[in-house]
Amino acid sequence: MIATPAALEGIGIVEFGSYAAGPHIGKMLANFGATVVHVESFARPDGFRMQYPPYKDRKPGINSGGCFAYFNDSKLGVTLDLKNREGRSLAHRLCRWGDIVIENMRPGVMDRLGLGFDTLKADHPELVMLSTCNMGQTGPRADTPGFGSQLTALAGEVSSW
Repeated sequence: MIATPAALEGIGIVEFGSYAAGPHIGKMLANFGATVVHVESFARPDGFRMQYPPYKDRKPGINSGGCFAYFNDSKLGVTLDLKNREGRSLAHRLCRWGDIVIENMRPGVMDRLGLGFDTLKADHPELVMLSTCNMGQTGPRADTPGFGSQLTALAGEVSSW
Protein backbone atom coordinates (compact mmCIF):
# COMPACT_ATOMS: atom_id res chain seq x y z
CA MET A 1 0.00 0.00 0.00
CA ILE A 2 1.29 3.46 -0.88
CA ALA A 3 0.64 6.20 1.69
CA THR A 4 -1.01 9.28 0.24
CA PRO A 5 -0.02 12.56 1.87
CA ALA A 6 -2.81 14.40 3.65
CA ALA A 7 -4.25 17.39 1.83
CA LEU A 8 -2.98 19.94 4.38
CA GLU A 9 0.30 18.26 5.28
CA GLY A 10 3.00 20.87 5.90
CA ILE A 11 0.53 23.63 6.87
CA GLY A 12 1.06 25.11 10.35
CA ILE A 13 -1.89 26.53 12.24
CA VAL A 14 -1.91 28.43 15.53
CA GLU A 15 -5.28 28.35 17.26
CA PHE A 16 -6.26 30.89 19.90
CA GLY A 17 -9.68 29.43 20.48
CA SER A 18 -11.86 27.87 23.10
CA TYR A 19 -15.13 26.05 23.39
CA ALA A 20 -16.45 25.10 19.98
CA ALA A 21 -16.01 27.59 17.13
CA GLY A 22 -12.23 28.00 16.91
CA PRO A 23 -11.36 24.47 18.08
CA HIS A 24 -13.84 22.88 15.66
CA ILE A 25 -12.23 24.64 12.71
CA GLY A 26 -8.78 23.62 13.95
CA LYS A 27 -9.92 20.02 14.37
CA MET A 28 -11.19 19.82 10.80
CA LEU A 29 -7.93 21.23 9.44
CA ALA A 30 -5.86 18.89 11.65
CA ASN A 31 -7.89 15.93 10.44
CA PHE A 32 -6.78 16.80 6.91
CA GLY A 33 -3.12 16.82 7.91
CA ALA A 34 -2.34 20.35 9.13
CA THR A 35 -0.21 20.70 12.26
CA VAL A 36 -2.44 22.63 14.66
CA VAL A 37 -1.21 24.11 17.94
CA HIS A 38 -4.01 24.90 20.41
CA VAL A 39 -2.95 27.81 22.68
CA GLU A 40 -4.38 28.07 26.20
CA SER A 41 -3.66 29.85 29.46
CA PHE A 42 -3.47 28.33 32.93
CA ALA A 43 -5.49 31.30 34.16
CA ARG A 44 -8.23 30.74 31.55
CA PRO A 45 -8.10 27.21 30.18
CA ASP A 46 -10.44 26.16 27.38
CA GLY A 47 -13.92 25.98 28.92
CA PHE A 48 -14.55 22.56 27.40
CA ARG A 49 -11.95 21.14 29.79
CA MET A 50 -14.21 21.36 32.83
CA GLN A 51 -17.55 22.96 31.98
CA TYR A 52 -19.18 20.47 29.61
CA PRO A 53 -19.81 16.76 30.19
CA PRO A 54 -19.18 13.95 29.60
CA TYR A 55 -16.27 13.61 32.01
CA LYS A 56 -13.83 10.75 32.40
CA ASP A 57 -14.91 8.76 35.45
CA ARG A 58 -17.85 11.20 35.73
CA LYS A 59 -15.62 13.70 37.57
CA PRO A 60 -14.93 17.20 36.22
CA GLY A 61 -11.24 18.02 36.06
CA ILE A 62 -8.69 19.83 33.92
CA ASN A 63 -7.96 16.72 31.83
CA SER A 64 -11.26 14.87 31.98
CA GLY A 65 -13.61 16.78 29.66
CA GLY A 66 -14.93 14.68 26.79
CA CYS A 67 -15.82 17.74 24.69
CA PHE A 68 -12.27 19.04 25.04
CA ALA A 69 -10.84 15.67 23.98
CA TYR A 70 -13.15 15.52 20.96
CA PHE A 71 -12.35 19.03 19.68
CA ASN A 72 -8.59 18.76 20.29
CA ASP A 73 -7.71 15.11 19.68
CA SER A 74 -5.51 15.71 16.65
CA LYS A 75 -3.68 18.83 17.84
CA LEU A 76 -0.62 19.86 19.77
CA GLY A 77 -1.12 22.09 22.78
CA VAL A 78 0.81 24.85 24.48
CA THR A 79 0.08 26.95 27.55
CA LEU A 80 1.05 30.63 27.35
CA ASP A 81 0.24 33.60 29.55
CA LEU A 82 -0.71 36.16 26.92
CA LYS A 83 -1.03 38.86 29.59
CA ASN A 84 2.73 39.03 30.11
CA ARG A 85 5.50 40.08 27.75
CA GLU A 86 7.27 36.71 27.65
CA GLY A 87 4.06 34.86 26.82
CA ARG A 88 3.22 37.30 24.03
CA SER A 89 6.77 37.03 22.68
CA LEU A 90 6.41 33.25 22.48
CA ALA A 91 3.00 33.67 20.83
CA HIS A 92 4.59 35.92 18.18
CA ARG A 93 7.28 33.31 17.51
CA LEU A 94 4.60 30.65 17.17
CA CYS A 95 2.63 32.84 14.75
CA ARG A 96 5.74 33.40 12.62
CA TRP A 97 6.04 29.59 12.38
CA GLY A 98 2.40 29.19 11.36
CA ASP A 99 0.76 29.73 8.02
CA ILE A 100 -2.68 30.37 9.51
CA VAL A 101 -3.92 31.83 12.81
CA ILE A 102 -7.41 30.97 14.05
CA GLU A 103 -9.03 32.97 16.82
CA ASN A 104 -12.52 33.10 18.26
CA MET A 105 -12.22 35.75 20.93
CA ARG A 106 -14.43 38.80 21.26
CA PRO A 107 -13.63 41.60 18.80
CA GLY A 108 -10.60 43.62 19.87
CA VAL A 109 -9.12 41.06 22.28
CA MET A 110 -6.37 39.93 19.90
CA ASP A 111 -5.49 43.56 19.15
CA ARG A 112 -5.29 44.38 22.88
CA LEU A 113 -2.95 41.41 23.36
CA GLY A 114 -0.71 42.68 20.55
CA LEU A 115 -1.70 39.70 18.41
CA GLY A 116 -4.08 41.38 15.96
CA PHE A 117 -3.89 40.71 12.25
CA ASP A 118 -2.08 43.94 11.32
CA THR A 119 0.59 43.35 13.97
CA LEU A 120 1.13 39.69 13.07
CA LYS A 121 1.10 40.41 9.33
CA ALA A 122 3.93 42.94 9.75
CA ASP A 123 6.16 40.06 10.91
CA HIS A 124 4.72 37.47 8.53
CA PRO A 125 3.29 39.01 5.32
CA GLU A 126 1.90 35.71 3.98
CA LEU A 127 -0.05 34.97 7.17
CA VAL A 128 -3.75 34.13 6.89
CA MET A 129 -5.98 34.85 9.89
CA LEU A 130 -9.44 33.50 10.50
CA SER A 131 -11.40 35.43 13.11
CA THR A 132 -14.74 34.10 14.19
CA CYS A 133 -16.83 35.43 17.03
CA ASN A 134 -20.39 34.95 18.10
CA MET A 135 -21.95 38.19 16.90
CA GLY A 136 -19.46 39.30 14.23
CA GLN A 137 -16.50 41.66 14.23
CA THR A 138 -18.60 44.80 13.76
CA GLY A 139 -22.19 45.86 14.19
CA PRO A 140 -24.57 46.55 17.07
CA ARG A 141 -24.02 43.20 18.82
CA ALA A 142 -20.29 42.73 18.15
CA ASP A 143 -19.37 43.17 21.82
CA THR A 144 -21.89 40.57 22.98
CA PRO A 145 -20.13 37.36 24.04
CA GLY A 146 -21.96 34.09 23.74
CA PHE A 147 -22.44 30.73 22.11
CA GLY A 148 -24.02 29.29 18.99
CA SER A 149 -27.33 28.66 20.75
CA GLN A 150 -27.82 32.44 20.89
CA LEU A 151 -27.30 32.68 17.14
CA THR A 152 -29.80 29.88 16.62
CA ALA A 153 -32.37 31.76 18.70
CA LEU A 154 -31.70 35.09 16.92
CA ALA A 155 -32.19 33.33 13.59
CA GLY A 156 -35.59 32.05 14.75
CA GLU A 157 -34.54 28.42 14.64
CA VAL A 158 -35.44 27.58 18.24
CA SER A 159 -38.70 25.92 19.06
CA SER A 160 -40.16 24.09 21.99
CA TRP A 161 -41.77 20.77 21.40
